[in-house]
Amino acid sequence: MVLCATLIVWLGPKLRAQPAADDNVVALPPLMVEERTAPLRWRYFASPGMEVLSVCDDTTSEKFVRRHHRLVELLRMLLPGRFCVQLAVPEAHILFNEETGRARSREVIAEMVGKAGASVAPDGTIKLPPPRHDLRGRSEPRIRFLPNIRLVDLDAVRVFAILRDASDGPMGFTFTKERIAFLLARRAPALPDWFIDGFLEVYGQAKFHEDEIELGPIAWLTDDESAALARDPKRPRALLPMKEMFAAWRPARDGNESEVERVWRSQCALFVHWALSDPTGERREALWTFLDRLETEPRSEALFREIFGIGFSDARDRLSDYLPVAARQGVKLRAPKSGRAPRIKFRAATDLEIAVLRGDWERLQIHYVRAKYPALTDSYIEQARRTLRRAYERGERDPRLLAVLGLTECDAGNHTGAREFLEEAVRARVIRPRVYLELATLRFKELQDAGAGRKLSAEETRSVLAPLLSARLDAPPIAEIYGLIANVWLQSAEPPSPADLAVLEEGVRLFPTAAGLVMRVIHLHVIHGALGPAAGFAESGLSHARDPAVRARFERVRAELARVKP
Repeated sequence: MVLCATLIVWLGPKLRAQPAADDNVVALPPLMVEERTAPLRWRYFASPGMEVLSVCDDTTSEKFVRRHHRLVELLRMLLPGRFCVQLAVPEAHILFNEETGRARSREVIAEMVGKAGASVAPDGTIKLPPPRHDLRGRSEPRIRFLPNIRLVDLDAVRVFAILRDASDGPMGFTFTKERIAFLLARRAPALPDWFIDGFLEVYGQAKFHEDEIELGPIAWLTDDESAALARDPKRPRALLPMKEMFAAWRPARDGNESEVERVWRSQCALFVHWALSDPTGERREALWTFLDRLETEPRSEALFREIFGIGFSDARDRLSDYLPVAARQGVKLRAPKSGRAPRIKFRAATDLEIAVLRGDWERLQIHYVRAKYPALTDSYIEQARRTLRRAYERGERDPRLLAVLGLTECDAGNHTGAREFLEEAVRARVIRPRVYLELATLRFKELQDAGAGRKLSAEETRSVLAPLLSARLDAPPIAEIYGLIANVWLQSAEPPSPADLAVLEEGVRLFPTAAGLVMRVIHLHVIHGALGPAAGFAESGLSHARDPAVRARFERVRAELARVKP
């Protein structure tokens, strides 16, 4: 349930250079051992949607928050917030300075070297004995700790960054392309592929200054082809019909794209660049209106003409004319003045704030380490437990602490130990959608194990559904919640009401590409005699299917429903 991406790209030499890429080096999140030399001086700040736990000096921390706030404002000029995933749980940042980071790294290294077989390599990485499995038979793998890393759960984002002292000037960083990809890809309802791919290509060439955004020249197919078009505006080029560009293409992700797929990707970027670069902002607003309308209306030339004022053929011609210009030069967009920034004032962090934010960060490392270097997973589990249980044993019962304790045990595979914490957190109405999902999953599994295949009673059904329905009230929407709701109704002796089915229809609208969910919703409607809606979901599933085998399943279901008389 955890994804990873780097946090930021520095515009200057702010961080120490990392060792060159090495197939035998495993990059892991920092493991913060107990403070043996001196207690860390944790400072805290919160603003809407953001929490910061920092051991940097307040000047550096404040400059980080100020730059982050301005980047969000600038990003909104290119990408309105409604097209990004929304999170009810504030994004948390844990900030270290370089000096503290080096000191803690030395403590971790000393601890690891003390283990049998560990040693320090000349480049500062840690040599550990190879695990019994995995790592493709490599010997003496080495560990390197990442200075900046961003870990993502189903309902939260946690960031760790090592900052250089910024007292000598402004802090210059920008959000990575990976961060923007997360914002777009996790948004529900899903955005069209042509927009996600096109926007990311444009964003990758953009520069964000304090008072302007510079959209760089676009790349058309290859660097050589882009340069040739920039030199010769009359150079022949082939663009896809706009109808094909807006179709549900699924380009190859393995580097083996066909020529048509490469044209599609370049043309998506060209269209987005054309829309965003309009100095009047009219084409940008048309693009946003188009995306809004596509959530409830089928894509069509008539819809495009209504919004952009031109048809598909004229749009393709305009893009063709714009291509040499976009390949030759970038566009500078004047950014609006910064709005009212939050009052940035750091204070001493409480023990509870340290436990919740640091503990949740350490919890999120568990999945990452398990995938990268399983032999060290237990070390990360125990570190998260120590951080959290110190606060719990002092008598803290804050819902957020209970939630992270429960999720930690879930991620450690200790579902029995997780149950008590999850139940307490849900009773306290914690805002954490995944907590409700995990508790419902445990309740459902216990009922299944105890029932040996029997149907669930009405009371049992409601006991599992209750936390799931509560989780729907907080962002972000989670596909697994709707999938479990469908499973519960398939196992229930009580038939779902129209309102219950409407919840699942909401899930299909939010996650139309979740083929398993759509199939289960179709099955439920068929069981309860709603053949018309079932056929509609089959059509929707077919139109969004990415895999040929999945498409074939939907085609069979559609054919079977067509043979059944209403």
